[in-house]
Amino acid sequence: MRRLRGWLVACLCALAMTGSPAAWAVLCSEVFFPGPAGDGLNAYVPPLSLEDFDASTRPVLTAASPRTVPVSDSYWAGGISPNGWILTAPTAGTARVYVKGDLFIGNNAEINKNGNPRNLIIIVMGNLDIQNSNNTRLNALIYVTGNVTIGNNPAIYGGVSAVGSLQKGNNIVYDSSALAGADFGALCDNPDSVGQIDHFRFLHAATGLTCSPLDVTLKACADATCSRLYEGSVSLTLSPTSWAPGNVVTFNSGQAALKLHGNMPGYVALGVTSAVPAANNPRQCSTADCRVLFHDSGFVFDVPHLLAAKAQTGIVLQAVRKDATSQTCVPAFGPATRTLQFWSDYVDPGAGSMKVQVNDTAIGNSAASPTALPLVFDSEAKTQLKVRYDDAGKMRLNAQYVGTGVESGLTMLGSDEFVSKPYGLHISTPADSTCSTASVAGCAALSVAGVPRAAGDSFPLTIRAVAWQADGEALTEAALSDNPTTPNFQLNGIALNSTLVEPSAASGGVAGAFYRHAVDGSRQAALTSYDHAVGASTTLQVGQSEVGIYRITATPPAYLLQTIGGGESALIGRFTPAYLGVTSTASLTPACGAFSYQGQSINFAGGQPGIVVTGYNRQGAVTNNYDRGSFWNWPVTDPSRYPPTRQPYSFSDASKPGLVARLQSLGDAQSLVISDSGGADGSRAFDWRAEGVRQADALLWQLPSPPTAEDLPFVLTSAGTHVQLKLLAGQLSDADGICYRGSDGSAAACEDFVHAFGGTELRLGRLRIDAASGPENQGLDLPYWLESWQTSAGGPVFGATTGDTCSTQAALGQVVLSGFIGDLLASHFPTPPGMLEAASGTPLATGVIRLPAPNHKGSALVSLSGLNGTSPVLPWLLYDWDDDSNTAPEAPSARATFGVLSSQRALIFRREVYR
Repeated sequence: MRRLRGWLVACLCALAMTGSPAAWAVLCSEVFFPGPAGDGLNAYVPPLSLEDFDASTRPVLTAASPRTVPVSDSYWAGGISPNGWILTAPTAGTARVYVKGDLFIGNNAEINKNGNPRNLIIIVMGNLDIQNSNNTRLNALIYVTGNVTIGNNPAIYGGVSAVGSLQKGNNIVYDSSALAGADFGALCDNPDSVGQIDHFRFLHAATGLTCSPLDVTLKACADATCSRLYEGSVSLTLSPTSWAPGNVVTFNSGQAALKLHGNMPGYVALGVTSAVPAANNPRQCSTADCRVLFHDSGFVFDVPHLLAAKAQTGIVLQAVRKDATSQTCVPAFGPATRTLQFWSDYVDPGAGSMKVQVNDTAIGNSAASPTALPLVFDSEAKTQLKVRYDDAGKMRLNAQYVGTGVESGLTMLGSDEFVSKPYGLHISTPADSTCSTASVAGCAALSVAGVPRAAGDSFPLTIRAVAWQADGEALTEAALSDNPTTPNFQLNGIALNSTLVEPSAASGGVAGAFYRHAVDGSRQAALTSYDHAVGASTTLQVGQSEVGIYRITATPPAYLLQTIGGGESALIGRFTPAYLGVTSTASLTPACGAFSYQGQSINFAGGQPGIVVTGYNRQGAVTNNYDRGSFWNWPVTDPSRYPPTRQPYSFSDASKPGLVARLQSLGDAQSLVISDSGGADGSRAFDWRAEGVRQADALLWQLPSPPTAEDLPFVLTSAGTHVQLKLLAGQLSDADGICYRGSDGSAAACEDFVHAFGGTELRLGRLRIDAASGPENQGLDLPYWLESWQTSAGGPVFGATTGDTCSTQAALGQVVLSGFIGDLLASHFPTPPGMLEAASGTPLATGVIRLPAPNHKGSALVSLSGLNGTSPVLPWLLYDWDDDSNTAPEAPSARATFGVLSSQRALIFRREVYR
C-alpha cells in the first residue's frame, strides 16, 4: 500500500506543483531519500505543505552567533549568515527552522555540528547557497523550495532536497536513520517513523551474587509509563563494562535481555554512556538509585522442608566463585576435599534446645561456634549433604569457607531456611482407667490419680507435638506414645473435637458438649480449638457433659505454610454420672370419698408408688446417655439392690405410737422396673405395682381396740403429718458407686432417699345397728348408723359421719338373721329376710333394716352380710362390741323382737284410767 501511495504521489508531482500546495499530502520518504548517488541530495522533489506556516507565531531567529534552536518551529527572515555562524540543535526532539527567503551560509559555519540530523530540519522558502568553505559543518535534513548550490568543501551529514535544481558538492553523507527518527510535524506524512525514545528502563533485582550474573531486561520506552516500546534500531554503550555479551548493545525489538556481572562485592550502578538514538529523558531502574548490591561468591544449596527427626539426604551444595579470566562463574571447588564450617540459627521460634545435624554430626547453633566438616566436592564443585533436625520450627542452615594460602582473603558463605514440622500430635490423659473396647465391660469408670472424673468434671488433656519415627505410622495415641517430643512447636487455632463412640448415635446416644475448664475446675466455654504453646506439651483442663466413651481428635491448620498431621486420642472414658437424682410423685388416694378409714386399704395415686432414678453431671444437667444399654450400670444379679427395695412405710407423728405401730404395707417391698421409653433421657423408673399374684402397694392401719385420742381424724400431707417412702443409700448406688447424694447432689456421702407423701384424711369408723321390737303382725325397722371417732366436749365419741362413698347398700350386703328365740324361725321370713332402705325421722339414721311381719312371736339377731364372715367386704366398719380387747373386732348386730306388747306405746283415751 505504501509503494502504491508513493507511486501515485510521484505521478501527480506536476499537479502538486502547479495546483494548490495542500491538495495532496506528501510522504516524507518522497522528499528525503538516498537519491541517485546515495548521498541524500535530491532535486525536483514534491513540494511540502507550507501553507499553514505563520511567521508571526514563531520565534524569530537572528544572525547572532551562537544560537540555540528550540524544539518545534522557529523562524528566520533569511539572508546572509555571518562567518562562523553556530546553530545548536536540541539533543532530544526535533527543531524545525523556517527561513523566509533565500539563505546564504558563509564560511566556518557550525550548524548542529555534533548533533544528530534527526534533531534539526531546515525549511528554506527560497534558494539556498552554501559557501565553499572547508570548515563548514552541517548536520540536518534541509528542504528548499527553490534552487540549491553547494560547494565542494562543506561537510553535510543528513540530506538536502530541493523542489528546483541542485548543484551539489562532494563531501555529503546521507543519514538513513534521520528520516525515521525526525519529527516533521505537519510538513509531510511519515508512516515509517519509529518515533523517539522517551527513556531507557532497566528491570532487575536489587541484589546479586558476584559468582552469578544478574538477569537484566533493558527496554527502550516510547512513553513515560513504558506502555509502548521504541520500534526502531537502538545502539547503546552501557556502564559498567561487565555486561554480557558486552557493554555495547544493539537491538531493534524495543528491549534486550542482558546479564550483568558484579565481579566485586559492593554496589554497581547501571547506566547508559551513549545511545543512538538518544533518549529524551534520564534512565529509570528497578531501584531508586539504579544500583545493584552484589554479594560475594558463596555456596548455593536448598534444604527441603523436613519432618522432625527424619533425615533428608541428597541435598546438593555447590561452591561458586568469580573467575578472573572469563569473568563468569565457574565451579571453584573440585574435585577436592574442602573443610566447611556449619552452624544453624533459630528463626521461628528464636531459641531452642536441639541442634541441626549435618552428615550425622550435630553442628553449632551460632556463628561464634561453627562446626567444621570435611566435604568431598566433584568436578562441578558439588557435594551432597544429609540434614536432620529433631525439633520443629523454621531454621537457617549456614555454610562458610575461609580460604587460606593462595585463597587467603576469600570468604564464601551460603545459607538456606527450611521448616521442620512435627509428624503429628500425641493426645493423652493421665487416667487410671483403661478402655480396651468401647463398652462398659471394656472401659472402667474414668479416674485420674485415684479421683473419679464423672461427666461435667474437669480432667487433664495433654497434647504433645511429636517427631517422625516411621513412615505411615498411625496418628493415634498408641502409635505416637513413644515418639520423641518437638518442644519448639507452637501453633494457634488447632481444631479440637470430641466424638462420642458409645453409646452410638444409632442406639440413641447424645454427643453432649465438650468444655474447657478453668484451673479450679469451673467450666468456661465450649471447646472447639486450642493454642499449642512452646514446651514439652500443652495441657488443657477439659470436660464432657455426657455419659459415654469418647475419642478426641486434633486437626491443625498449616504450620509455617506446611501441612502437618494431627492426632487421635485413645478411647477416653468411661464417663459416669456425677451423682444420681431420685424423685417420686407418690401420694395417697382417699379410699372412701374424701377420706379413708382405719382398717381400709388405702391406695396410691396411679395405683402404686414409684420412683425415677436419673443421672446428672457435675453441673446438674441430666446425662441423657445414662439409660442407654449397659451404661445403666446396675448389678442386675443382686435383687436386693436392683430393682431397689423400699423400707416399711413410716408414720411421721411420734405422738401417736398406736398409729405408728398399726401402720401396715400391703404390697411387695421390692420394686419393679418400668419398661424404658426408648428415648435418651438418662432415667429409669421403678414402681410397686401389681403383677402376677402380687398386689399393688397400699397402706392400711389396723383397727384399734379400744380407740383412743390418737384415733381422732387427721389429714396426711407431704409438708405436715405424713407417711414416707424410704430407700436405703445402698439400694441407690450403681456398680460404679454412683449414688444418690441428696436432692442437689452436693452431699459428701451417699444418702437414703426419703419421700414424704399424704393425700387423704384418716378416720376411725364403725357401723352400729339399733335393736327394735314390735307386734308379730307388723313389720319392724332397725336403724343402722355409719359413725366415726370424733371430738366432743366430754371426750372422743363415735358420732354420725358423712361423706362415705364406699359403704353403699350393695357393699353392706343382704340382711342376715340368726340366734332365733321363741316361736320365731327363719322360715317365717322370706329370702332375703329383709332389705335396706333409707331412714327417716329425727335423728336421721344412715339407713334402716326393714323386716316383714313374721306373725310369730320371738326374736332374732339382725346383721349384714357385707360385714360378716372371715373376709368381710367392709372390715373397717367392724368394732369391738364385746369390749374384750382380746379378739378381733366383731361385725355389728342387733336383736329384733316380735310380739312384745310392752314395746308398744300406751294409748290413753278420754275417761280411760291407765293402770
